[in-house]
Amino acid sequence: MPTGSFVVARGDDLSGPEAGAALAQAESGLYHGGDPPFTMRDDDPSARRVAVLTDSLWRSAFGRSPDVLGEEIRVAGSVFSIIGVAEPGFTGFTPGSPAEVIVPLAQRPWRGGIAPDGPDPFHFWVVVLGRLAPSVSREQAQATLSAMERRLFAEGAPARYTASQQREYVNRRLVVRSAARGLETGGNARLERRFEGPLYGSWGICTAMLLVGCVNLAILFLGRGLARQREIATRLALGASRVALVRLLTLETAPLVLVGAALGTLLAGGMNRLVAVQAESMLGIVLSPATPSLWLDLRTLLFLTVLIAIVATALAIVPVWQAGRLADAGGLKGSGRGIVGTTTRTQKILLGVQVAVALALVSGSGLLTASLSRLLAVDLGMRMRGVSVVTLAGIPGVTPTATRVPYYRDLVDQLEALPDVASASVVDFAPLSITGLEKPVASVESLAISADVRAEILTVTDKLFETLGVPLVAGEGFRRSDQGTGESSGETPTIVSQSLGKRFGGERLIGRHIRVGEARLEKRLRVVGIAADAQLHHPLRREPHMVYIDLWRDPDIWSPFLLVKTRSGAPLPSAEVRRVVAARGQHYVENYRTLDQNKDRATTENRWLANVSTGVAALSLILAATGLFGLLSYHVASRTSEIGIRMALGARRRQIQWHVLRQLLPVMLAGTFGGIGLTLVLGRLIAGLLYGVSGHDPRLLALSIAVLIATAALAALIPARKAASVDPVVALRHE
Repeated sequence: MPTGSFVVARGDDLSGPEAGAALAQAESGLYHGGDPPFTMRDDDPSARRVAVLTDSLWRSAFGRSPDVLGEEIRVAGSVFSIIGVAEPGFTGFTPGSPAEVIVPLAQRPWRGGIAPDGPDPFHFWVVVLGRLAPSVSREQAQATLSAMERRLFAEGAPARYTASQQREYVNRRLVVRSAARGLETGGNARLERRFEGPLYGSWGICTAMLLVGCVNLAILFLGRGLARQREIATRLALGASRVALVRLLTLETAPLVLVGAALGTLLAGGMNRLVAVQAESMLGIVLSPATPSLWLDLRTLLFLTVLIAIVATALAIVPVWQAGRLADAGGLKGSGRGIVGTTTRTQKILLGVQVAVALALVSGSGLLTASLSRLLAVDLGMRMRGVSVVTLAGIPGVTPTATRVPYYRDLVDQLEALPDVASASVVDFAPLSITGLEKPVASVESLAISADVRAEILTVTDKLFETLGVPLVAGEGFRRSDQGTGESSGETPTIVSQSLGKRFGGERLIGRHIRVGEARLEKRLRVVGIAADAQLHHPLRREPHMVYIDLWRDPDIWSPFLLVKTRSGAPLPSAEVRRVVAARGQHYVENYRTLDQNKDRATTENRWLANVSTGVAALSLILAATGLFGLLSYHVASRTSEIGIRMALGARRRQIQWHVLRQLLPVMLAGTFGGIGLTLVLGRLIAGLLYGVSGHDPRLLALSIAVLIATAALAALIPARKAASVDPVVALRHE
């Protein structure tokens, strides 16, 4: 059940305004079980080509028109007749890649039309989906398949394979996995590995933010309880039960909790859609269903209801408990300062915890932001300004192998004839697409090799190094005069990267033959030059080992890309590229991006984590400042008479301000030292997510402490000035 991205159009023009990229899923006739959209008779290469649309494509491309049945669409250039629309919500089993067009497996689209390999039984990229019988466990199914897998692979081994290739094929394994989380394809596995760390980091950051919010809420409601404890203690003394008081305060607190929960739910829904939109625009993956209401299901509503009840009850119990202690201690006879002092100590402890967590969040944000800055500033070994990456897809039946070299040559010549184009190159990869596949260096002529040397094979034309600004450090480049099939000499000119060349004696490697990959790759590669290192697949790749094969001598590439560089540095208009490609009549432009856009996509997880941590750190500072402000404001309000007496006895305003600010010192000192400890632990946890920055950078830690102190000073400014402006006559008269 493979899934791929193809251009889908209602008309004949795959480059026209009605064309757009869509994901097509191929499935067998038994995939849907009882009521399939097409049967096994449709799952045949010679049958009428039919397709089923998903609800999202039906809405976006056809406006939910009921007349869609029978219409024809082009998928990768092949015509399919629409026979149905899938129910809303069904998008296939590939997480992050929802299908929009469903076709029979035997008619699956190919970049050159319908897949040419026919019904051969050895395509191990096909995923088999099955439903277990009620009495059969997954372990039992695995045991049954393990017992028969060797026979199945032996019967299906291609006759054209060599003995070693057949052994490799027969030794493959069938693995039974649960489909509850979707199919585990290579692309999804790469996405999971790529985003696993950042997502866990985001979860940790949000958990810390939740802790800060809960602590802040506890501090505020402790203060609220202090303001009402005499009232509640009086009610208790007059015979009111504590259960009745908890019920009363719960009803008073419930509106506030409900409003907060409603706002939080709306914000969560907005953030859910924002994350989905950002993921789709930056990575081309979809993280949530198309229908916005699906995320708020019955389980979420039940969880929110229980949570609201728990929070409202807890917030009502605290003031009743405080007032009960006051009544039991005889606090109605006096000021109750002992109880007040205990409560303010609790507030200070909670505030110290909040300050510590806020410092850790600010420090973590600084580390991740500095890491992103270093990553974006890293020298990739190539010049990206003005370079565009064009993905080509073949029109069915018009790309014979024998015409590829002159076709690519004419295509490059036509592009380079455009007014602003400096150079163009045909390659078999998209730079900074994070899809590189390393293969072992099997042999080097007259040199011993280490078993762990691996390299990536890239097929390119002669202008690649000029287009990307990658200089040759030794030897010579490819020449268009070498155009041919490469079969006459049995060898293909090759350029290796400088880091790979150093592993085999540097310039001594020039003129020698190497072999890269598995045993079935019989090509002889002759090294003619050494190019400077360039991080073509990911900014984090250090010392990339690259093997560049001359496309003019070996033009057999499956997925061609164009790299086009302009003289002005401005991106070449996509319409110009589409016009030139369409005029050649063999390909259409499936995708068009600048190299800078590819770099942005390659660093998406770093940007995401830095942005999330910065936003959460700012919010934690605001909450910490709110807590500090509330504590000092309560201190000033409860000690107004004391402040008035001090001022009547001759205390100066600066002394009064210092008296107020002094209340912060224990909180800030304890919170800062606790935050330093948390920061050291955090730096160790996120060390794998950092680039060019130590998790224990003292300068960033000092800067974070300075930001925290400045925030605390701003929060304390208003209460301190209010205390210094107290009129002693008014304060004493009030007492």
